[in-house]
Amino acid sequence: MAGCWQIIAHVWHRESGRVYLPLGTLLVLSVLLSLLFSFLNRK
Repeated sequence: MAGCWQIIAHVWHRESGRVYLPLGTLLVLSVLLSLLFSFLNRK
């Protein structure tokens, strides 16, 4: 049973990494864009 849970945890970790990596990239890009726009608007 423990081996089954290890497989589930491994697959879950791999899938969550595949899902959260693009989301994290989009989040960072949106934050950078908002900072850039606020910097340009302040000028």
